[in-house]
Amino acid sequence: MDSIMELGLNSTDILREAAMAFINGDTEDAMEVLDRRLVMRGKSLEVIKSIYGSGLHVDVGGRLMMIVESIRRVSEYSYDIAELTLDTYG
Repeated sequence: MDSIMELGLNSTDILREAAMAFINGDTEDAMEVLDRRLVMRGKSLEVIKSIYGSGLHVDVGGRLMMIVESIRRVSEYSYDIAELTLDTYG
């Protein structure tokens, strides 16, 4: 659960950074958001592997996987915002 919470907090930080980069027209911050993409993907995969290997009941594991997928999508939307910032202000 701690790793899912950490993943969620990282995802919200990335979203906040991407939105502020767009609002401020800051392409450097947008690039920093994009640079965090691989790290977040790696962390997401680690969490997914830990859920699969946890021996949790299928219902619980499935719900946790849905949460991780939602967190991953928020991160992906953040990357889209960062790319839009680069396209708009770069």
